[in-house]
Amino acid sequence: SKAFPFPEMNSMGGLVQSKIQLSGTHTNLKTDGDIEIQGFSYKGNDMPVLSIDKIQSLFTDHQISIHARDGMFAKTRFGFDLVLPEPFSFMNPQVNIPVEIKLYSPEINLDNWLPQDSWVDSTNTETKAQMTYLPDFIDRLQISLIADAGKIVFQQDTTRANQLIANIAKEKIEFTSFTGIKNNSDWNISGNIEGIYGYLLEQKTLNGKLNIESKYLNFNDFVNIN
Repeated sequence: SKAFPFPEMNSMGGLVQSKIQLSGTHTNLKTDGDIEIQGFSYKGNDMPVLSIDKIQSLFTDHQISIHARDGMFAKTRFGFDLVLPEPFSFMNPQVNIPVEIKLYSPEINLDNWLPQDSWVDSTNTETKAQMTYLPDFIDRLQISLIADAGKIVFQQDTTRANQLIANIAKEKIEFTSFTGIKNNSDWNISGNIEGIYGYLLEQKTLNGKLNIESKYLNFNDFVNIN
């Protein structure tokens, strides 16, 4: 964290071992090697510690693959696989950047993910200033996402057998399917949502269309009636 300071960061650590070879020209780069990080930890201000026991990255001419095992954020255990099929697309501002992500967790506890008051303080002009832009390459990302969670816990509610399959590109999320079960109710949501960056950065309205299918849906499972 001292060598590479990040805003809002308290500490970052881990043991890095790497062996990477680069050759060629800027138009025909070749790469080979790997990077392994053990005991990675990241602590931001007013947020829980993010820790990952082992991160392994493999580099070839055709792709970069990153595998993370035994991660922990608050009370949530997780792992992920990330693949960049065209790793040098970052260097060309005229082309899109494909990214494949697989996330998995036995249980996601959202109660411990809720921000502290200092995150959302409307008088904190520094925080507001940091949320008025995104890096240029973000608009070029084409993300293919598969996320699996055995359980999702939020306050008094628990859902199970959750899976999200989606594609994210240019402020738009295309839901192939978002499935889950709560008590005896099940659902499968598909469709799209547009205007993500405008919603996050400028408080604009989201647009889109969602389709919901269910074999059995009991609204009492989703509405708390006192």
